[in-house]
Amino acid sequence: MKQDIAFEVTILTINWIVLTASGVLLSIPFRRAWGR
Repeated sequence: MKQDIAFEVTILTINWIVLTASGVLLSIPFRRAWGR
């Protein structure tokens, strides 16, 4: 049980990191466009 919970938490954490990283990368060009 503990291993399953840890596995799920790890997957969720990785997903959040990927989503955050992709969101930041996508926001950079938009910020530059708005800056101009």
